[in-house]
Amino acid sequence: MKKNLFITVIALFLSSFVFSQIQVDTLWTKAIGGSADEAPAYYFESKTNTTINGSGDIFMLTNTTSSDGYINNTIGDQDCWLVKLNSDGDTLWTKVFGGTNYDAATSIVAIEDGGCVAVGFTYSNDNDFTNNHQTDESKTDGFITKFNSDGEILWSKLYGGGDQQDDIGGIDELLKVTQNADGNIYAIGRTNSINGDLSFDFTKFMGAWLLEVDILDGEIINSEKIAGKNHNEMNANSLLDIKQLPDESGYIAIGTQTYAMPDNLWLVKINNNADTVWTKEFYGSDNDNYPRGIAIDSEGNYIISSWITGGGSNINTTYGNTDCWILKTNNEGEEIAQNTFGGSESETIYGIKEDNAGGYYIYGQTRSTDYYAWQPHYGETDFWLVNFDTNLDSIFTYKVGGTLYEAINDIAVSETGEFVYLTGKTTSNDNFIHGNNGEQDVWISKLEIERPVNINENITEQIICYPNPTSDFITIKNMKNQEINIYDITGKSVFSKILKSENEQINLSKLSSGIYLLKSDSNQTTKILKQ
Repeated sequence: MKKNLFITVIALFLSSFVFSQIQVDTLWTKAIGGSADEAPAYYFESKTNTTINGSGDIFMLTNTTSSDGYINNTIGDQDCWLVKLNSDGDTLWTKVFGGTNYDAATSIVAIEDGGCVAVGFTYSNDNDFTNNHQTDESKTDGFITKFNSDGEILWSKLYGGGDQQDDIGGIDELLKVTQNADGNIYAIGRTNSINGDLSFDFTKFMGAWLLEVDILDGEIINSEKIAGKNHNEMNANSLLDIKQLPDESGYIAIGTQTYAMPDNLWLVKINNNADTVWTKEFYGSDNDNYPRGIAIDSEGNYIISSWITGGGSNINTTYGNTDCWILKTNNEGEEIAQNTFGGSESETIYGIKEDNAGGYYIYGQTRSTDYYAWQPHYGETDFWLVNFDTNLDSIFTYKVGGTLYEAINDIAVSETGEFVYLTGKTTSNDNFIHGNNGEQDVWISKLEIERPVNINENITEQIICYPNPTSDFITIKNMKNQEINIYDITGKSVFSKILKSENEQINLSKLSSGIYLLKSDSNQTTKILKQ
């Protein structure tokens, strides 16, 4: 059922000097979980993750301490929890997996066979997570688990190294997963291991970890520790997000270079042999500059989102206690532009995704009521989504919540860009949150994004229609069984119809005089002059 909620945002398109409306309509929301905590704690790795497959089904991955409600069993201290829903928000199945110790799921990717692959880290050495390199379960191994479309585990393996004399090494965490053009699984994170699936290298201590495995059986193809140019035993590197380059020559990744306390944004280009091509660092003075995600635009530039706790050094503008900093670089890591999104209080950001319309989304939580979070404040923190274009100019802001704590942790965008699926966590049970099952629940929502049609777009394949100009009726040829839409100069749809014949006449007499765009669902277009 469609919820009674929409947000209309006015944007100025400078190219045509026309005010246009973007409508963001909430189609449904859902709170799922048990009587205890889902996505427990508030650190970056403890969040919800989402992806959609080619059929439009949604996979949601998080962690749980519950054993009731939507959670049908429990295994250990904290378990991994996977849920599959259809595009209407109906739960298809749920799966609890892990071992009897502490497990943390951190990332998920949908794969072509209808299943998915999840990654994370674990202290367990039993049930779904066996052969841990730490026999006493004192430190973590990374895990990769492959599921089929019905939620059955096809394989699950642990990766990392074991503890050494004098307590050296043995901490291995996988934080992000993707699938490359060869179909293999790429997982990244951090490690200080020097044996097992990692090699001894006295120049790399707590370093970033890149792991490539075969999608069929999880066998290791490559396992490398990489580090920044100033890396030593007093600092650390982590990788948090990665994208394959458009020409498939390698990867661009972001992570942190940590010196004692502050975290700095670390940008790394990697070739297909896992060799470091170059690295760049971006600073926040004595404050944290903590990267959250990376995207690649149509020209091959990198768009990076980062959570900052202050200005200085590479950061030009701040608004409040914490903000979202967007950095745009060329393919050599040189800065092209930057912008800061936030308000006068504090914001937390969790990532960046393409909107499939040439722009980008950032998402997280806000406490502000001004600047880029100007809508009403509902509780302690609110769900916060910002859409911006390739010039880093904001298009619209979406903000909802309850009276307590909310955060959007991840989003998935449909192939057409028309729908956006949000996943996050909530402790509320009022306002925009309904059906909370316990302490902290997972919140899932589906948005419909109605973007204005550009009346000045280039016409490449025209619809045949006559007479044009017209004062009342117009005949459209060879469009039988297609839906046609007519848009006015603001981009608003003013007429739509599915045509029933090869030469169909439609009545435009009620439209005001002016220029209109006629568009078919096969993307043929033409302009109409209504007299």
